[in-house]
Amino acid sequence: MSTERFDRNNLGLSRSPYLLQHADNPVWWQEWSRETVDEAARRGVPIFVSSGYSTCHWCHVMAAGAFSDQATADLLYRNFVCVKVDREERPDIDHYLMEFINMQNGSGGWPLNAFITPDLRPFLSFTYLPAETERGMPGLHEVAAQVAEYYRDQGAAVKAFQSSRGLPEKREPQDLAPELLRMFDARYGGFGMHQKFPPHCTLLYLLYSLLAEDSADAETICRKTLDAMRLGGLHDHLQGGIFRYCVDREWKIPHFEKMLYDQAMALWCFSLGCAVFPADRDAFQAMV
Repeated sequence: MSTERFDRNNLGLSRSPYLLQHADNPVWWQEWSRETVDEAARRGVPIFVSSGYSTCHWCHVMAAGAFSDQATADLLYRNFVCVKVDREERPDIDHYLMEFINMQNGSGGWPLNAFITPDLRPFLSFTYLPAETERGMPGLHEVAAQVAEYYRDQGAAVKAFQSSRGLPEKREPQDLAPELLRMFDARYGGFGMHQKFPPHCTLLYLLYSLLAEDSADAETICRKTLDAMRLGGLHDHLQGGIFRYCVDREWKIPHFEKMLYDQAMALWCFSLGCAVFPADRDAFQAMV
């Protein structure tokens, strides 16, 4: 089989709008295929897989940054076979890598980047990276160089990733309250001390529990978080709806991206909030 077809960026032949957005990158991207995997095996190099979707903000930022950097592109070609994946066309690949990044890093997102062996064993994953190291964040050029060296020296030692598809551990409802209270940001609402995502499912669990039984802690968490979501930067006060998340702890600076599923979940949360907190009905109804 001729290998000349891999010596260029081949995404211009794709039907995916997302992949076409990367057709002008200097990175020699390939689409996922058996032939592409075989090429990595022939060369004896890992595969660099980057999964995303066309409306992903940080996918666009990385495309304009690290993936447009010629030095990084040259390094990637010399040491890897580079594959771009549209997660909406190949959810199977994206799901597999998302399980790995969550296991390795505790969380995931997009662009979802991973280095995997030619026999499809992932061994390093991350989301957005700049081209060069900046503000304490490692650059893709530096990371790729370290991965190439590691694989040359220890690639044979990479272990297979065991996908966890079993049922989650059973938890009793009374055991969740102390854990949620521990993670709750009592000053600003929400959970954690960094960027804030709307915790739809947690709110729904607590709101439904309040319909069945009073709880001062659950009421505090729900009121504080719902107020933070509707009064802060997460809420689009001009055009309505909510943004995907806020980049700060205080819910002030939104990530300017809206997802349909977030609108549906917010509608559910605030509608239920009207039933749980009748005194706040007018304020919550403004969100629905």
